[in-house]
Amino acid sequence: MKERPGGGSILNFCSIGATKGFADRAAYCAIKGAELRLTRTAALDLAPHGVGVNAVSPGAMDTDTLRSALLGDVPDIDERMAERGRQLTPLGRLGHPTDVADAVAFLASDRAQWITGADLVVDGGVLSA
Repeated sequence: MKERPGGGSILNFCSIGATKGFADRAAYCAIKGAELRLTRTAALDLAPHGVGVNAVSPGAMDTDTLRSALLGDVPDIDERMAERGRQLTPLGRLGHPTDVADAVAFLASDRAQWITGADLVVDGGVLSA
């Protein structure tokens, strides 16, 4: 990318765990914190070459993995997941994978060409609370 005319864009997937610690997840949070620091350092190193380096940090997303981890197999899982979203996030719902995809699409687009070293948090307001 350094030699490519027009540079490019590198996106790293971090987590709100890079900023907010989670009980019993020390290694995960440490790795995500290091990844965020790497993102910001690489942004400085690659900026002279026109390469933007940013991170996306999702919060809790409504995925099959989270559903299984939180609730297992219960008959009213949709309502229980909706309730978890109301409890966990100021916006009142868990994120959807499309929420993260939209953030990624923006950071990878030409509309974000003046953004580098940023961490776009997609968490429904959890870090704001």
